[in-house]
Amino acid sequence: MCVGDPVEVCAIIKEIAHYHEEVGKCCDFITVDGAEGGTGAAPMEFMNRVGRPLREGLVLVDDLLKGAGIREDIKVIASGKIMHGFSMVRALSLG
Repeated sequence: MCVGDPVEVCAIIKEIAHYHEEVGKCCDFITVDGAEGGTGAAPMEFMNRVGRPLREGLVLVDDLLKGAGIREDIKVIASGKIMHGFSMVRALSLG
């Protein structure tokens, strides 16, 4: 997911947690993509205005999963703007 409005992400995590509570298992992973990852074919408005940077989105998803009590059951994959070792360590430290 490319994290945009925090309210919408909260609603998605809430539904995942609800399903996890009912069935006992939910999704295995969530991929968080930063808004910086737009393709060259996308309109400029989409590349510059849709979604949050990877760091903000990663922290938000990690915090919401912890708040819902399902963080240990779901792996979070970071995608976008991880170009070198420092970027990878920073993403790992954020969640």
